[in-house]
Formats: sequence, C-alpha cells, structure tokens
Amino acid sequence: MSEIVGYKLVDGEGTEIQVWGGTWGQCPAIPNPIHLPNGDVVCGAVTNENYGGFALIPIEMEEPPKPFEPLSRPAFLFMMQKLGITKQAVYDLIDAMPDGDEKVLARIVFDEQQTFARDNALLAALAGAAGLTEQQLDSAWRIGEGLTW
Repeated sequence: MSEIVGYKLVDGEGTEIQVWGGTWGQCPAIPNPIHLPNGDVVCGAVTNENYGGFALIPIEMEEPPKPFEPLSRPAFLFMMQKLGITKQAVYDLIDAMPDGDEKVLARIVFDEQQTFARDNALLAALAGAAGLTEQQLDSAWRIGEGLTW
C-alpha cells in the first residue's frame, strides 16, 4: 500500500528544492505558504501544479515490511525443512567449521536455543552454504511466523 508521506518542491528539471516530511506514517499538511526560489510566494498550493517553473509533488512511500518475529525452535526447524536444509546438513556445516570457540558455540546454539532471530549468524551461514537468496529466506521465515502450536 502506498501512502503520501510528505511533499517536495521541484524545479522544471525535477531537482528537489525543498522537502517537507518523508517519513512513513507522518504526513505533514501541504506547506502554506511556499516561498519559491524566484521570490514568488504561493498560498494554498496544489500538488502537481506549475508555479513559474516549480511544482509541489507529493512524496509517496510503500508501507515498510513488518519486522521479522523470532521463531520458536519447532517453527525454525520446520522453516529449515521447507528450505531443504536438514538437521544433518546443519551438523555437517558445523562439523566443517575450524575447531575453536565459534564451532562449539554454533553447536550449542543449534542444539539448545529455543528461539531464533532472522539475523542469526548461524542461519546466515546455512543460507549461504545452501545457495539461498535473501528473498527465499524471507519467504520461508514468514511461513515459520505463521505456525502456531
């Protein structure tokens, strides 16, 4: 859904002269009066009208996507299955890591963590190893968010 979130004054070539607003969910009123660079003053301006080579253009913005919710362990594992990543593939990836604290931590996280965030480092490594795009991962994550137990 697109929404007007502000206004900008542009010249005849589309160069921005001044901007009002521009933040989702916070639309200021049409500015009144508008002081044009040529010295003219416009009261009661209307959008997309030519005012001596200048125009007031609405700024439209798409609604930002909702933030990703953490997934429960079952939802995370289900999401991984939907992406074709088995538990064994996760263990194989962890086993292939160089020995050290990071490898130990990755194993503990995968075995014990009860909720997973979308920006989890282990998930990023798994997705990269599986050749998944961010869009594929986002779509699967949304499926996981929709699961209820």
